[in-house]
Amino acid sequence: MEDNVRVSLDYLAKINYAVYENSLSVLRHLHIENHSDIERLEVVLNISFQPEFIKPYSVTIPNLPAGKSVDLGQIPLELITEFILSLTETVRGEMILELTAQDLNQKSTHPLEVLPFDQWGGYQDSPEILAAFSTPHHPDVTNRLVRAGEILKNLTGRGAFSGYLAKDPNQVLRQVSAIYSAIAELQLNSVPALPGTSETGQRIRLVDELIDKGFATALDLTMLFCAMAEAVGLHPLVILLEGHTLPGVWLNGDLFPETINYDSTAITKRMAKGMNQIALFEATLLTKREHCDFNQALESAAQRMETTDQFVLSLDIFRARNLGIRPLPVRVQDQGRYVLAPRLSFDEQGVLPKELLIPGSETLP
Repeated sequence: MEDNVRVSLDYLAKINYAVYENSLSVLRHLHIENHSDIERLEVVLNISFQPEFIKPYSVTIPNLPAGKSVDLGQIPLELITEFILSLTETVRGEMILELTAQDLNQKSTHPLEVLPFDQWGGYQDSPEILAAFSTPHHPDVTNRLVRAGEILKNLTGRGAFSGYLAKDPNQVLRQVSAIYSAIAELQLNSVPALPGTSETGQRIRLVDELIDKGFATALDLTMLFCAMAEAVGLHPLVILLEGHTLPGVWLNGDLFPETINYDSTAITKRMAKGMNQIALFEATLLTKREHCDFNQALESAAQRMETTDQFVLSLDIFRARNLGIRPLPVRVQDQGRYVLAPRLSFDEQGVLPKELLIPGSETLP
């Protein structure tokens, strides 16, 4: 755009279904400055996208005074969900901004990427959206938990997951060990993630694809564990390292004050002997090639965290849920195209039961 009218904006450069599901704003802030000595009247701003995965948007600014600016704040854009659901690869696109008025016709383009349903955009922007890839309500997660319950019964004599009810870190670890073993029984093959993908984003194999294909990265395994831990009332953690990921869990039912934590000592001091607040384990050790037991996985993660120069951040899944980050819905194929599985139709607010007839509350015939 010409220098006399400038547009500054803050927008998400990588957009996926998780952004839509959690109502994150694509165009977070837009500001128009009139540096000319001419007052602009009835200035029309048109916003469009190529490819058209967001519906066009238009707004009229009645008056843009000379030497002044107008702050439009967050722009309410509407994603076309069918487009994102159908993607199998990343699509490069652009956002097109056009300003028109009398003697004014300016246009600018801004690059962005539209990601497939199962791709995370990386930790550079909105890293908390990774929590959406923990899917505790997926039916395959439920099936794995049935097996985990059987393993837990063999270990402890009781097959019911009790979360933090016992207020005993050892009881929490037993539940995590059962989940670990249930995942290990899938005999998944470990595959490395491409270098730099934690920063720039990567595909995350959800549980149905893990079972179907049999391959998993450390991040895939971590998010599967998080989903299963969430489903039984535990508070899982994701530890992002340079080139690697570790799953973890709160042993006391606590949570961090913030969803994203960049201080490695906030993790390591809670892992210290005698603290018993957080436990991490090495997820890749449960794969077919390694197949180490849970105690070995705990020791391996503890050794890795002794050197924290590779630490990037930790993500508290339970805190993310408290802030409104929702899990991805279940996606299925129907007649060759992807659709969302029907959600439960129960009223989330509950239903009042029909009133019972109480003797004495009304006159009987």
